[in-house]
Amino acid sequence: MIEQRLETKQIQGLVPTVEMQQAIALLPMSTLELQQHVQQQLQENPMLELAEEEPEEEAEESKKEESETQAAAEQESSIADAEDEPLPEPPTESEPEFEPSDPDYENLFSDLPPSVPTRDSTGDDAGSVMERTTSEAETLSDHLLEQVRMTTTDPEIRHAAEIVISRLDADGFCDMSAEELAEACNIDPTTMQTAWSLIRTLDPPGVGARNVRECLLIQMERKGWIGSTAFAMIRDHFEEVGKNRLPTVARKLGVSLEEVVAALEQIKTLEPRPGRSFGSQETNYIVPDVIVEKVGGEYVVSLRNDGIPRLRVSRYYRNLYEQLRRHRNKDTQYLKDRLDSAVLLIKSLERRKNTLYRVAKSIVNHQIEFFEYGPKYLKPMTLRVVADDLQVHESTISRITTQKYMQTPRGTFEMKFFFTSPVETESGESLSARSVRTILKEIIESENPRRPYSDQQLAEILKKRGFRIARRTVTKYREQMNIPPLKQRIRYLDS
Repeated sequence: MIEQRLETKQIQGLVPTVEMQQAIALLPMSTLELQQHVQQQLQENPMLELAEEEPEEEAEESKKEESETQAAAEQESSIADAEDEPLPEPPTESEPEFEPSDPDYENLFSDLPPSVPTRDSTGDDAGSVMERTTSEAETLSDHLLEQVRMTTTDPEIRHAAEIVISRLDADGFCDMSAEELAEACNIDPTTMQTAWSLIRTLDPPGVGARNVRECLLIQMERKGWIGSTAFAMIRDHFEEVGKNRLPTVARKLGVSLEEVVAALEQIKTLEPRPGRSFGSQETNYIVPDVIVEKVGGEYVVSLRNDGIPRLRVSRYYRNLYEQLRRHRNKDTQYLKDRLDSAVLLIKSLERRKNTLYRVAKSIVNHQIEFFEYGPKYLKPMTLRVVADDLQVHESTISRITTQKYMQTPRGTFEMKFFFTSPVETESGESLSARSVRTILKEIIESENPRRPYSDQQLAEILKKRGFRIARRTVTKYREQMNIPPLKQRIRYLDS
């Protein structure tokens, strides 16, 4: 029989405070997620309000008017409360007076580092471009539905066409045949086939196909290419064309290699994914969180200022709380909880901003050669390097660089782009894996297209340049850059 005992043990451990948990939760949020979180808190917490900047004279006048208005409102409120409600009984010795410890609102950020430099965007910046693009973009479904309304007045065919359109993916393809859709939706097969054929006559050409091959064939039919070498290549030898086995295709079709190469150039004028040029609700836009500019020979780091609204504690509700704080009731406790929550959020946002700025500064300092000379000079750098620099934990660096982007003179990059593993050279020096991939890409771009390099040959070329790279590593880097293998890079004739 197993003996059960109850024991008490004393252990040491780090218990995160509420403030620490709040700060950690905000670190990995993207700008959009943080905006949504702040807007939600503004709606739920009356102690929070937007801190809009005003000219000094207007701000002082506004403060004076606001204080007078609040004083009058408080006086009226206190008189009404005195008339309507009896004052609470004084606390007894066993029931201590409710005196919560309040933060110093005038020095709310005294324990934080100085404010970081920020920058507002202009009307033509990425933010406004994103708003215009989002509102003006037409989806593929909208484009097709409008054409259906203009093409047929038959309600049954319209309904069936709407079903087909609803099944299209972002590329304009449908994963079901007309027969399958008719059976699944309990629609007359003839009506569904008519609607299906109607969709395939609409713009963009090739929409409604089930795959790339069918899409290209539809476009060729509309162009009158039936019977051409290009049509036969896609209809009968699609996979071999995709693998660039052009001599095999030429032999099977009984035509010259020159004719196959010319037909392939003709095929390249078609659109294999007709729906990708249309807007979608799932479109993602990159708005940089950090801006790096070269000013007077030095790289200056600033944060985007218009991403997250500035918050402050509402004077009205704070004064209301100060007035009612000695009343031990649910309303007072509610105001106290909301006040603590507001202060906690404001301080957490400031800490997040400061951490992001310090991390960005550290990245720029360590990768100064990248900003000066380009991707080939990206140094190997791990999270620990920046963590040690800022005296924080590696997990903090990982969280704050998640879904954050840096706009630089070299382009816009995700902040995790700058963290890369080292690759040893023959001389004992270390280069980043991204630098090696950049060099590998340059080698492939300069190769003879009639005789491209194999992965083994690429590894040998890199070895001659002093890089200890195995063939399988070359293959991995090539695939990461979406560069096809040797056989698919061959160009049989000069175009």
